[in-house]
Amino acid sequence: MNTAIAVAVYPALAALVRARGDTAFAARIEQERALLLHALREQWRDDHLNRAYVNAHAATEVGADNLFLEPNAFALLGDDLLTRDQVAALVARMESHLFAGQALGFSLQGPLGEPPYDDPIAFGMWYAISGVALQGLARQAPGHEPAARLAWAALEKTTLAAHAEAYPRLWYGIWSGPDSFYDNRVSPPEQAGTSWMSLYPVTNMHAHSQPLQAVLRLAGIWADRDGYSIRPANPAQEFTLETPLIGVRYGPDRLSGYVAALARDRVRLQVALPPRLQGLPLEVCIDGRSAPYQRTDVLLETDLVLSGLAPTRWEVRPESATGEPCPRWRR
Repeated sequence: MNTAIAVAVYPALAALVRARGDTAFAARIEQERALLLHALREQWRDDHLNRAYVNAHAATEVGADNLFLEPNAFALLGDDLLTRDQVAALVARMESHLFAGQALGFSLQGPLGEPPYDDPIAFGMWYAISGVALQGLARQAPGHEPAARLAWAALEKTTLAAHAEAYPRLWYGIWSGPDSFYDNRVSPPEQAGTSWMSLYPVTNMHAHSQPLQAVLRLAGIWADRDGYSIRPANPAQEFTLETPLIGVRYGPDRLSGYVAALARDRVRLQVALPPRLQGLPLEVCIDGRSAPYQRTDVLLETDLVLSGLAPTRWEVRPESATGEPCPRWRR
């Protein structure tokens, strides 16, 4: 898991360091990542990555046969770690071994229960890892419908609403919850939906923050040092997400959204075009004015000038034959 985390986050770290002017340290990070990436790829076991090596009485591989969510969730976040065939195999294994039959989203490991990870809590749903898995599936979902379907199905089961519906007689897990719950395979079975006794069973932020973070990613919202990209992982053709700082309305014929930034800046906006818009002449409107853009068959890119808390609004639409003006939004 630690290696997968490093491989997933080192590109962002190297970009940050390079932006600060330390090219030598950035190169060192990239060299280290190349070594870790090679080591991690060696741990692929037909349809998943193994979990770890432990030294009890002798070096023992954990997860050669059983699927553990932790390393595989972080591996899905990497753009170049898994091939498309490997992603397809892993998604299918996650659905059958970690999700099918579960009331609360992804279980932490498959049904085999290898020592030393055979404690009952290891069969639970952990928000911190399930949230990463949802983001990883969202990362892989464009062009991969099974990943998109599994991500949205798992998100619904990861919510507190799902826990309240599955276990209505349990007082926690409704308005707040702990960082993990036992799943359907715990023994005795009446413990399913409860949490392990060393945890206070409410006011853990993972129960709230992980589903919210996953919603942003499944709506396709990603950010880097250059700006924003909208690459929806939603299998539906149309959806709307509105938050105080960012929003997206995504439909088959028209895309729009807004960004209310904390500071003034010029940033890039990249939007994945739905199939119906890919072959059409398009117009981009930003704050009521037509704006220049670049595009390929599936992507459109333009610049947003952010004005500090006042929303900057954008829209992508088919070019109007009637000369319909860009909409005037009220700031």
